[in-house]
Amino acid sequence: MNNIFCFFENQCNDSTINLNYVCKMWWDFFPRHGTGTRNDSMKKIDLEIMKIMQNLLKYKNNHCIESALHGLGHWHVGYPNEVKEIIENNIKFLPEELLEYAEKCKNGIIL
Repeated sequence: MNNIFCFFENQCNDSTINLNYVCKMWWDFFPRHGTGTRNDSMKKIDLEIMKIMQNLLKYKNNHCIESALHGLGHWHVGYPNEVKEIIENNIKFLPEELLEYAEKCKNGIIL
């Protein structure tokens, strides 16, 4: 899990590297979306992934923030209450231009 965070910290957070699309769509390519098998070990993994997304909401780079919102929107299917809580608790860190998207993602709308 730490490698995922390092990818965002070292690549997506670097404004000199144009990986904006990859960063935003990371969670579309990711093999887990908070659905499917819900045993204790998978739930633990899902919660760790959502913790990474939560930390990304505090970045200064809008592409990292948008990626985290997008990912949380995917996880809404399996964890609607957790996603809503994460976004609401971190709304103060979000730039104004992403507030409308945050509201959509909070409800699982990522388009």
